Amino acid sequence: GVFPNDMALMKLIYLAVINISKKWTQPLHNWALTAGQLRIKFGDRMPLDI
Repeated sequence: GVFPNDMALMKLIYLAVINISKKWTQPLHNWALTAGQLRIKFGDRMPLDI
């Protein structure tokens, strides 16, 4: 209910990742597991190439 559409949420996530990625020095821990769970929850709205 907070976001008016899926694209607004994706934009927020994208901008957060851009800001955070400047500080990352290691690969994401368990990203494959997280991405898989997001894919189950959101289906086709969660592209696999993220």
